[in-house]
Amino acid sequence: MSLLTGLSPALLTRLSTLKHHLLPHTSRAYIVGGAVRDLFLGNPIKDLDIEVYDMTPEAFDELMKTLGAKGVGKSFFVYKYEGIDLSLPRTEQKTAKGHQGFCVEVCQEERLASSRRDFTMNALMVHLFTEEVVDFWGGRADIHARVIRMVDPATFAQDPLRVLRGVQFAARFGFHIAPQTLQVMRGLNMSELSQTRITWELEKLFRAPFVSYGVLYMYRLGFLKSLLHTTPSCHTLVAFSRALKDHAPHCPTHLRPYLWLFFASPLLGLDTSRVLSALALPLHYHRALLRVPFGHEKMSDYELVEVAFERPLNTWVGVCRPGYVPRAKALGVYERVFDGGVSARELLAEGFSGKALGEEKRKRIQERAKILYM
Repeated sequence: MSLLTGLSPALLTRLSTLKHHLLPHTSRAYIVGGAVRDLFLGNPIKDLDIEVYDMTPEAFDELMKTLGAKGVGKSFFVYKYEGIDLSLPRTEQKTAKGHQGFCVEVCQEERLASSRRDFTMNALMVHLFTEEVVDFWGGRADIHARVIRMVDPATFAQDPLRVLRGVQFAARFGFHIAPQTLQVMRGLNMSELSQTRITWELEKLFRAPFVSYGVLYMYRLGFLKSLLHTTPSCHTLVAFSRALKDHAPHCPTHLRPYLWLFFASPLLGLDTSRVLSALALPLHYHRALLRVPFGHEKMSDYELVEVAFERPLNTWVGVCRPGYVPRAKALGVYERVFDGGVSARELLAEGFSGKALGEEKRKRIQERAKILYM
């Protein structure tokens, strides 16, 4: 059976069209990267990366324009064609600090081009025309053994972002990081990374199904201390991982990015405000996490409604507790705030204004909530 049967019919159709356009120009093109890994894991494939060999940059650019693909990037174009990224094979050499400080050159040797990949499971290649699997680095064996292993220690160490990628891959797939790879990770300087890139990887990690793996490696690599400014005990780490695992199924999808910090604050002893600032987390984190009470295990109906004095509960990550979403919907505060029927217009008519109007409105809303729910 063809490995590519794991692709959706729509993606297979686009691949067929692409083969027709590429074949007059090259006999070597490969599906590469995470899509090949996910084919072996049986995971859904949303998009593909294809490297096209035996073409000059000029000829490749012209072909991509003819195809109607859209170029992205600056120094080395990648072209996007209906969910498929196409590029020339390349090598990367570190020339400056930062995640983007690399010199990129075209490379026509498959083994050398694949050596720039971070982990063996991401270095697998599938020939676009013959569907032959090319595995220079033992990626299939490592997927079978559920191991994350770097391809090349020298090239791996050039990009500190790969440390966080390795940790979030462990959390996504439930894989272990190979000892030598973990040792190299410990020696990389994470200060080169922007806070935005760090946040992106942390969000992927803490939303992953095997989050306990990611938390364990963050602990072993010292990231809980360096990134989150906490040094929890093993007991609290276990409690934190369990809380994420237990509550993720009850958390609305749009609130899951905040789930980790909601539980990290009480369980790992984090200062939420400090973490929001240190990681340069965007404003929507502040809205979801601040100025609301931490939801204890059994909040009463009144306490849930009290949170809704300020916001609908579908904007508050505390609603992730089992049963809270249906309760909030039944109380009518999942998608709207609770106003208790108190009208600002009526208060104005009674002579209230300014700060006094706001205080009186909240007082009456609170009284109304107590009558209904206490």
